Amino acid sequence: MFNIILLTQRNNAESKLREQLESHEFHCVTADTIEDLSTNLTTHTVDLLLVEVHTNVSLYNNAPLIRLLKEKQLPIITICTVDDLQKHSLVKMADDFIIAPPNIEELVTRCKRILGKKKLIEQGNLIEYNGLKIDLLNCEVSVDNKIIELTFKEYELLKLLANHIGRVFTREKILDKVWGYDYFGGDRTVDVHVRRLRSKIEDLKHTYIETVRNIGYRFKKEI
Repeated sequence: MFNIILLTQRNNAESKLREQLESHEFHCVTADTIEDLSTNLTTHTVDLLLVEVHTNVSLYNNAPLIRLLKEKQLPIITICTVDDLQKHSLVKMADDFIIAPPNIEELVTRCKRILGKKKLIEQGNLIEYNGLKIDLLNCEVSVDNKIIELTFKEYELLKLLANHIGRVFTREKILDKVWGYDYFGGDRTVDVHVRRLRSKIEDLKHTYIETVRNIGYRFKKEI
């Protein structure tokens, strides 16, 4: 059984969603404040954070909350409206999203897909390349020994490319490998995540990911 924190306002709709998730063998606890979330992250083993953005917009643009979630590096799925997609920080840092009101079968599928990928992380390996280190045992990334905070999807994207130095991946192949073949979003998702990943791990001294025009991306070979 996987453990989920549902970040939302406590109401009848939340109770129904929690019951639906638990009927699909998820253990679900609810938080509606940063304090509740912090307590649950401390007292529970948590596998996934599920966020209902449209129920409390001010909470999900809260800077302390964003920092906390970046530190924890939990996979995040947001339940949001179309208007939320470009407005709110938590939606932009999420690993996946589903439009409200969610279809429970689709939501469960998305949760299981992300959690399944999380379980497949290799154990006891280290990838090192020009100052970049990917610790596959602890799921940590550093550049010149400085820890870099990545979302789960950013980490999976980096791991995919770094495990195949010099190999070109089309956007469609990246979607298949990182998001799953049945992902509903477009390939622009890949461009957005690559851009965010580059902003975190690259600078004037370090370039790791190359764009292959009209095709996709590859991890740069050392010269």
